[in-house]
Amino acid sequence: MKGLMTAAALSAALITPTTSHALGSDEEAVLKFLGGVYIIEKIVDHSKKDERRYERPLTSEEERAYREGVAARERQEAAERRRRAYECGYSGNC
Repeated sequence: MKGLMTAAALSAALITPTTSHALGSDEEAVLKFLGGVYIIEKIVDHSKKDERRYERPLTSEEERAYREGVAARERQEAAERRRRAYECGYSGNC
């Protein structure tokens, strides 16, 4: 199913520039949607490749330190998202 959806989206993306003028607005919207699905699918696939892993067996102390590092990174990322959201709401620069 995933391969079929990818093939359909790729076909739509290749067809859109040349045939969108010959299509109605509904068909053009469908082609743009399928192209968007394809792009999102590629982003998700790429992000899964970038997952950080600690490859060797961990002792309990190393495991705890690793989890603390992950938690600290997640807190920092959440704080950055909150800061950006605040700035967006305060100044309107989103």
